[in-house]
Amino acid sequence: MKKMKHFRRIFAAALFAVMLFGCFSTSVFAAKEMFTTYQISSVEITGIDAPVYYESLDYTAEEASQKYNIIKVAWKAKNSDEYITSSGYLASAATEYTVYVVLEVASPDHYFVTGEGRVSAVTDVTVNGNPAHAQNWQDYELYSVDASKYEHDTTYEKYLVVSYTFPATETITSIQDVSVINFTVPVAGMTPASTSADTPSGCGYYVSDIRWVRSGASTDMASSEMFEYGQKYYAFIDLTAESGYVFYKYTHMNGTVDGVKAPGFASTSTPEMVTMLMEFIATGDPVVRNVDIKDIIAPVAGEAPSYSATLASSGYVRSDRSDAYYSKGMCWSVEYGDYVEVSGQAFSPVTRYQVDIRLKPADGMEFATNSSGNLDLQVTVNGKTASYAGNKNEIIVTYVFPETGNITLSKVGVTDIDAPQEGETPDYTATYTNVNYGPADYNDAKTTKGISWYNETDKKLMDSSDKFEAGKTYTVQVMIWANAGYEFQYKSGVINVAGTVNGKTAEISSRSDVEVTLEYTF
Repeated sequence: MKKMKHFRRIFAAALFAVMLFGCFSTSVFAAKEMFTTYQISSVEITGIDAPVYYESLDYTAEEASQKYNIIKVAWKAKNSDEYITSSGYLASAATEYTVYVVLEVASPDHYFVTGEGRVSAVTDVTVNGNPAHAQNWQDYELYSVDASKYEHDTTYEKYLVVSYTFPATETITSIQDVSVINFTVPVAGMTPASTSADTPSGCGYYVSDIRWVRSGASTDMASSEMFEYGQKYYAFIDLTAESGYVFYKYTHMNGTVDGVKAPGFASTSTPEMVTMLMEFIATGDPVVRNVDIKDIIAPVAGEAPSYSATLASSGYVRSDRSDAYYSKGMCWSVEYGDYVEVSGQAFSPVTRYQVDIRLKPADGMEFATNSSGNLDLQVTVNGKTASYAGNKNEIIVTYVFPETGNITLSKVGVTDIDAPQEGETPDYTATYTNVNYGPADYNDAKTTKGISWYNETDKKLMDSSDKFEAGKTYTVQVMIWANAGYEFQYKSGVINVAGTVNGKTAEISSRSDVEVTLEYTF
């Protein structure tokens, strides 16, 4: 029994020793494994977008390990020796591109596995999950090594270049000759909104938009604007390429519209679109549907009328009527009132004026009428709707302008104010040099008809009974009011007129545009 117990103790001790050795061995192996993790034998790069035709190349990437870092991404096109690093570069069609990802170890203790001759032995390399190539030669055009940071004989272990060639970009068919068919030509009375066109089946492009501009205009026609008979128009036909197609540069394009050669093309911002230009003369019935008169100068109080105007649409001309009130078919009058004479009669202030313009159709034309024989026109003056009356052979266009303002006065003055004389009382009379303003109706103990005097020496306003004293200085203050229909010139909220007293420059102050005060020190 004792021998059995002794054996058991020996066995237990032996078992403990074995277990202790086993634990010791495991710790040693674990430490060794931790040490060998500095070795980099596989590389996984993700997050690089495949090249797409006419888009920028992707210079972003992600590493799947903390043992190394991405320090640069570059590209090369097939059969090219030049690296591409610019985000402004756009991928070409039907071209293979190779991405180059430069890696650097995360710390000086890490290193990429190498074989004989210091050639990279990192065999498990992928880009986006695809097998890729790795090499550790130093391509100084791609990147440079900081010699002070790493020893020269270990540099090959610190850097790695991973490269992967993506499938070729999309094959693109370039279109140089285009054709538009079934084009809706402009007809008088039709609107741009009703125009359309087609392209031949299978051509690789389609009509995406048609914009119209009337000859001589600078903006597109509105969708509701009507074409005019005999008027020239320009059609800007936007063609958009379908997937897999692009257009040549616009200067090298050729095109036809229903077999007629297009005179030219306009530039666009993308090769997937081109704009073809065509000229048309509107056909249809020789009638005028749109009357557009521009550049009539609005009435200004105190100025003579202008009789110039621009006929911005076609098919009609101004009447030849010229007399005391008309100049080439155009006249001015007070709204519902008297005519303004052509001889140079000026517009009055605070008055509404209307302009009348007599028009007749051009040769072979007539003004449009409806089925009842009544005129049916769109008429504008200076871009605003105007009224009209007449028949298909002559019309009178009428437009009422907003009320005129006051006439502006830039000078103001008074004369005949007696200078201070010893023993004399102040003078409260004056002659006003313009009939469009006069004395202010302001009177009190020290002011008569807007005129007051100030004793500069004694610093006080004078009464009408005070007498001037020798050796003292006096200032006259003359308040003036503008007559109805007139105002004094203001600029940026400040009175801006020249003032005089007895022909001498005076100081000016003002509380409004219809009142000024002159001050002159004798």
